[in-house]
Amino acid sequence: MNIQQRTKEVIRSLNLMSDIMMNFVFNDDPEAVQELLNPIFERDDIQVISCKSQSLIQNTYGKDARLDILAKDNQGKLYDIEMQQEDRYAPPERARYYSSMLDNRYISKNWEIKDKKNPWYSMPETYVIFFTRKDHFHANLPAYYIDRFIRNLNYRPFSDREHIIYVNCSFKDDNSPIGQLIHDLVQTDYTEITNKVLKNRVKYFIEGEGEKICAKLFRN
Repeated sequence: MNIQQRTKEVIRSLNLMSDIMMNFVFNDDPEAVQELLNPIFERDDIQVISCKSQSLIQNTYGKDARLDILAKDNQGKLYDIEMQQEDRYAPPERARYYSSMLDNRYISKNWEIKDKKNPWYSMPETYVIFFTRKDHFHANLPAYYIDRFIRNLNYRPFSDREHIIYVNCSFKDDNSPIGQLIHDLVQTDYTEITNKVLKNRVKYFIEGEGEKICAKLFRN
């Protein structure tokens, strides 16, 4: 088997949780990113207006962060979507770090202050979403939605509009929208993907015009 054949074989074995395929499928494709977000929120109307894979957020005072997918919707909400193959790469502290980096990026780059006396009200709502191969919290749920609460006020929501979500990609239930999404993300055979948008995007980079682009960058 020559290098070209071997490269094609490896690419065909990738699923949407792999860094390579994720970068190709979701970069600059708002429609594809919407297909990731809508099932998580049990909606069908999220409108993504921009998205970039492997987006670098620089930190003057510490380690830079490279986000798997950085997206923004038409309501100004920011989403950091991370595909994690191993549990050790998805600790709560990392979620907190990425959440702070989203705030840092917004403040330093394009902060539109609507109320100069109370600038904090202009902070965007943010979501850090980890797709994990295993069940990080071992409760056999498709997703875990994490927010801040006031403990001694009967866990009243703190409402700081900062959210963290863990999606359990070992969950098995194709009857729910999020279960169907998880099913599609782990497929190494694109013909088994049920979502038409995601299926066509993967097919493009395996059999379509994008195959040569994918193979060239993979070899590099």
